Parts: sequence; C-alpha cells; structure tokens
Amino acid sequence: MHHIEFSNRIKLNSDIRKVLDHNAFFINGDMFKVDSPEMNEWEFDNWINWMVVKMKENLGWKMTFEEVKNRQLESFQKTGDNPGIIWDMFFDLKAAGFKHVDCMFKIQKLAVMTAANETG
Repeated sequence: MHHIEFSNRIKLNSDIRKVLDHNAFFINGDMFKVDSPEMNEWEFDNWINWMVVKMKENLGWKMTFEEVKNRQLESFQKTGDNPGIIWDMFFDLKAAGFKHVDCMFKIQKLAVMTAANETG
C-alpha cells in the first residue's frame, strides 16, 4: 500500500472490501511512518542500526550506518515509497466501509493492520 498515492487508497480499500466475503478479514502488512517527523527520524535511524547489525551477522556485510541509510533512502526514492501513518490507514479503511479496524502488530516501521468486512 505504501506505493499507492494517498488519493487512491480509500477507493482501493473499498474495492478490496467489496470482493471479500461477509465477515472476512483484510490483512495488510506494510511499512508506515510515525506521525511526528522527529519520532519518525528516530525510529528510522533505529531501524537502520538494526539493519547494519543484521547485515553483518547474516550476510557478512560491513557497511556503515550512513552507507545503509543512504542506500535505503535511495531505494525508497526509486521505488516510490510513500508510507502513511497507521492512523491514516485506520481512517482510510473505515472510510472504505470496513466496520472494525485495528493494528495487530507493529515493530519499528512495519505493522500489520486488519479490517473486518462485516455488513451487519
């Protein structure tokens, strides 16, 4: 979803809801940003620090924090990443007609949102 323009997200979520069976769930694991720009930067830097450690442990790569951060920012730009905040997704899913919406899991920039397609 973080590649979809904000103006198209409610319609996309509505289209998803319409093809689901009664009482079905839409589960969206995605990347989100934090509401505060300062907290978003802090969380992003924590994520980069985690990636530096994991890249060294799992791949044997010895990249600096700045190298990994710049590489990730370039990747975001190339792929058109435009994550919103969890609360925007919450309200978009509600506006699309889902009756119940919740964040089931969040760690750093990743979260799992669920929405129930109840009609009654």
